Amino acid sequence: MPAPVPITPVNHLQSIDNKLTQIEADLAALGGLVPVAFDEIAMSYTGSLLTTVVYKQAGSTVATLTLGYTGSLLTSVVRS
Repeated sequence: MPAPVPITPVNHLQSIDNKLTQIEADLAALGGLVPVAFDEIAMSYTGSLLTTVVYKQAGSTVATLTLGYTGSLLTSVVRS
């Protein structure tokens, strides 16, 4: 069995930095989908799958997300 490779603090910190960078990128991508201002969320389901999310502000719709699936796997999200 090969000897374990020691993880130095520098490598560990680089790994954490890479993960944080990915999380920041994921959050930035969501920022384009979810409106900044809303005070209500209405969700619709088809069976057990979430298919529509409507964001409202003061009773008016500010964004709608339509979720698409292949089987039970989420494959698309479209904002309108």
